[in-house]
Amino acid sequence: MDVSLATRWGIPAIPLPESIPARSLNGTLITTVSYATPPVNLIVSGNHREVTTLYLLESPSAPIVLGHPWLVQHGPHVDWSSNSVLSWSKFCLASCLGAASFPVSVCPVLQVEAADLNGVPVEYHDLCQEPEAAVPSALALVRRCRRTWKRAKAALAQANRRTKAAADRHRTPAPRYVCGQRVWLSTKDLPLRVASRKLAPRFIGPYRITKVLSPAAVRLKLPTTLGRVHPVFHVSRVKPVLHSPLVPSAPTPPPPRLVDGSPVYTVRKLLDVRRRGRGFQYLVDWEGYGPEERSWIPARDILDRTLVEDFYRRRGEPLPAAPGGVRRRGGTVMSSV
Repeated sequence: MDVSLATRWGIPAIPLPESIPARSLNGTLITTVSYATPPVNLIVSGNHREVTTLYLLESPSAPIVLGHPWLVQHGPHVDWSSNSVLSWSKFCLASCLGAASFPVSVCPVLQVEAADLNGVPVEYHDLCQEPEAAVPSALALVRRCRRTWKRAKAALAQANRRTKAAADRHRTPAPRYVCGQRVWLSTKDLPLRVASRKLAPRFIGPYRITKVLSPAAVRLKLPTTLGRVHPVFHVSRVKPVLHSPLVPSAPTPPPPRLVDGSPVYTVRKLLDVRRRGRGFQYLVDWEGYGPEERSWIPARDILDRTLVEDFYRRRGEPLPAAPGGVRRRGGTVMSSV
């Protein structure tokens, strides 16, 4: 760049660390360059834009000279009859021409085929609404986005297949359920009122399927004792009731009744009594349950007092006194006269 032109345009001159020789194509030394401009915006032919640094020298006949390295990098196709640039290199299409607009009279519109946007997200469709776009870099961006999207989609699909294959190694196909079929219900997420969650049954029921909503969900007919439990369950929470002539199924125990919002079970009879603390516990034989379900129940949990009276009547013993009261002491009682 000519020094006088830089001075006229107000471009400062920055000294170089060392002088650079400027030679012609045949190697002849023209001059030495000791100053350069700061980064400036260079616009060529109205549509080619870049930020570059120019060397300063005395050249009034040619104020701006683009050297051989610049021509090799950008590769302009010049029409010397009209003094215009017809096309640029691929490097310019991806960088220098990204924010420029071609003058229609200078650069011909590229005739390209319509891009296939099936694999491109909707957000990028507006970049290529017109295949005959005036900016080729926009079409190149769409194509790069399409290739990137295809690679990302293929990688996600491959990751999904690997994850599914690893998970299926620990899974078994769920049985096909039908309406009216009886199944056992898992107690894993049920709000059971039990003394020990660890000793509670793992499955309860069986309950009848009222509707098969999908291959993965069924609706059950639940008793009122389960409260507000939603009747729809995943198939992993139920298992079918199996019957075998070698192992006949046990009769279904009767469901509990609700008294004041709490479940109450029917007692067949009381079998034994023992003292615990200041009260008594009774060994209860439950109605509809086997001997393995017998349990010791505090006297306060027995609602029907006739069961206790019948128990002591069979044993020929009087009813025990209620716990508590005033402890008595020995001695005589005298009245004052």
